[in-house]
Amino acid sequence: FFAVFISYLFYLNVFSKFIREKKPNILIRSIYLYILLTVIPFFAIASSLRQYLAFSIILYIIITYCSKQDRRTFLISFPLVVMAIGIHPSVILLIALFLFSRFIRLNRIVVLLIFFILVLNFNGYISIQLFKLFKPLLMNTGFYYPEYMDAEVIHMNNQLLSTNEFILNKLILPSIFYLLIPVFLIFYKKSNSKQEKQLKNYCALLLLTICLLSLSPDLFYRFSIFWTLFYSYIYFTYDSERMSLPAKQCYLVIIIVASCVINLAQANMGKKIIYNSWGSFFYQPSLFVFVKEIKTTDYINVSQ
Repeated sequence: FFAVFISYLFYLNVFSKFIREKKPNILIRSIYLYILLTVIPFFAIASSLRQYLAFSIILYIIITYCSKQDRRTFLISFPLVVMAIGIHPSVILLIALFLFSRFIRLNRIVVLLIFFILVLNFNGYISIQLFKLFKPLLMNTGFYYPEYMDAEVIHMNNQLLSTNEFILNKLILPSIFYLLIPVFLIFYKKSNSKQEKQLKNYCALLLLTICLLSLSPDLFYRFSIFWTLFYSYIYFTYDSERMSLPAKQCYLVIIIVASCVINLAQANMGKKIIYNSWGSFFYQPSLFVFVKEIKTTDYINVSQ
């Protein structure tokens, strides 16, 4: 409960910041909130997966710091960064990219190449070569994890997945991530403030890193969630205003449909385990009673 509460506290603080700054109408608020609740991996956080808790802290820190950039914000952010690293060391990569983004600016050509890298690296060829190149350094520093970086181990794990599981993890769950990328690439250079430029530059570096590290479906999905949450704030705060009304309406409808598909998929993930365990743990409303006499083999299954 504590991990879920803290994670949602930071995630929804970003949403609250958007409302305070832009004062959008109730429809835009509802759509943005629905997308957030769809993308935030509730089941993973509730299962004590520490990485998403650490991600929520870093997301809040980076967006808040870019907005204010004063000494007080830095002093508040520093202990939170240390806490996030203590929760999960993978956020070191997110912090390093943010620091790096303050000294380098990507031009539009480089950013457009990101899309082609994502397509060319779908089977992980570029990632395999990168991990081979940096393997000695990663092993010496203790940051080499075969389950995420070794092609043979990842291939073996992928072989254990069913076709539906692979499609779910590689295509359906990150679908909003894929939908946001074209809009980000189109409006990347259209920035009206220093804050927006910094946020988009970091977003570009993060997207490039995700594309290069997409060998592991698990690693790709986790960091794509962070990018989706990060850019969704940028989109609703800045880029949505640059779209024509018909284009924006059509685009939001597509994202809402994708969100519905994701929620439907998540509702069916592990339902056999969830029904049995949660039915014994939580209060059971009269309209939703768990019949324990029925065995799991008698459940109605979605096509496998």
